[in-house]
Amino acid sequence: MKLNLIVLFLFIFSFAASSPVAEPDELDGEEGLYERDSSPEHVQRDHKCNQQESRCEPGHWNSNSCKCNGKWCDQFDPHCNNWSWNQCKCIKKCDGPDRRCKPGDWDWNSCRCKGRWCDNYDSNCKTWNWDRCRCKKVCNEADRHCKPSDWDWNSCRCKGRWCGNYDSNCKNWNWDTCQCKKVCHQADPHCKPDDWDWGQCRCKGKWCSNYDSNCKDWNWDTCQCKKVCHQADPHCKPQDWDWNNCRCRGKWCDNFQSNCNNWNWDNCKCKHKS
Repeated sequence: MKLNLIVLFLFIFSFAASSPVAEPDELDGEEGLYERDSSPEHVQRDHKCNQQESRCEPGHWNSNSCKCNGKWCDQFDPHCNNWSWNQCKCIKKCDGPDRRCKPGDWDWNSCRCKGRWCDNYDSNCKTWNWDRCRCKKVCNEADRHCKPSDWDWNSCRCKGRWCGNYDSNCKNWNWDTCQCKKVCHQADPHCKPDDWDWGQCRCKGKWCSNYDSNCKDWNWDTCQCKKVCHQADPHCKPQDWDWNNCRCRGKWCDNFQSNCNNWNWDNCKCKHKS
């Protein structure tokens, strides 16, 4: 009986030893594969996908399914500081824009000009015209025959009022009439000061031919000198004295007594204190 049991045990053991052993790849096929776009490599089932795969576009790695849901670049270069995931290549970095390209039209990504280009660009020109690809003429000074506000510094020419007879010695040039305004050293004293026109050097208002420069209080409305009174006549009620005409225009008392301290102007008599 014991012999039969030993023979049966050896038979089972030899059968188990001769059975094929499953390869790791076959186990993966049964229990699930590591998935990602554009890669033939497989990953063991027990691999943890918590870490971002560098060849997968940042932000598109699925740690649950262990695959890339975005752009995959096998040739990704971790040393590239300007990697393009759309083109799967490292974009060339520019040390600086080409000066022949209009500022603002330079594309740093492609390192080329995507706008206005001037092969003849002159870096020494301070006023370069990108539309015409030429240097604007620089004027050292404007032509004096041109009205200052009408001078175009870009084209270095006059685009407005021009006076061929311009006189640089004139201190008060009229650009509208192309003539020098007469310069007056002083106004004519016969003209009312406020009515003197310095531009035309003539009187445009009140004029008094009989003007007396010795009069200290000239009346321009009547063209006569106002009489100057040193004092009012004591026979005239103080409030009624006209200083302009130096005469009384109200109450007058011939019998006025300067010694009276309480004079009655209505009755022309001195009030006596009771």
